[in-house]
Amino acid sequence: MIYTIHLFTHLAIEGRKCHISIRRAVYSCFIDPSFAIDDRDRIVVSKNGDGLDIHPGNLELINRTDRIRRIYERHRMKSIFNITSFRQMGTKASLAVTSLQVSQYNKMGKRIKTYPSIMEASRCTGIGYSAIRNVVHEREPSAGGFYWRSGNEKKFDVKAFLAKRRLGYKEKRGTKVTQYDMKGNPIKHYLTLMDAAKAVNGNPAGINAIFRGLCQTAYGYRWKKGLQKRKLNPLA
Repeated sequence: MIYTIHLFTHLAIEGRKCHISIRRAVYSCFIDPSFAIDDRDRIVVSKNGDGLDIHPGNLELINRTDRIRRIYERHRMKSIFNITSFRQMGTKASLAVTSLQVSQYNKMGKRIKTYPSIMEASRCTGIGYSAIRNVVHEREPSAGGFYWRSGNEKKFDVKAFLAKRRLGYKEKRGTKVTQYDMKGNPIKHYLTLMDAAKAVNGNPAGINAIFRGLCQTAYGYRWKKGLQKRKLNPLA
């Protein structure tokens, strides 16, 4: 790294300390009086790179992005991406992700083919790299009409996977319900209104009517929204 020289003045007025860049002060006084000297998003630099040459004709205003570019162009600093060790580390980290062995399965869970990487699977099938990756990491259920998993297992348990996904959906999105007997004792918890209604051969609308304050019981039970543990007060 190559360092440059900057001129500053340090003032103390009534106990308050101020640190002012001479270049910024010169630019504000002799080039652009409207320039806000405390605007840190714009940088005043010497055109010829000499920090001691602060003549107005040698000063220019640049932004932070241009300042970083200027540092690299003048070889005052090396980018880590140009350093062999860092480049090798980056390549290794990239390969750890893109070279993940993946297998393609049909709707019955039978393995069709195993690929050395997600990128190769995408290239051979024409299915987007991101789409396959999202399935492998269980963000999406399928891609291109196929299931995808890391490794090379011969079979994929589709039923277990879909059941787990439905359960996860219920846990995140479902309206939780607690079932009580007529004395207010909690009996059972359900992840959705549909599950609760199905358990008593009823209709979700009947249970939901309690939550809306239209009635107090439904299908011979009392119901409360949420996964409750406390006993309910007796009915009035």
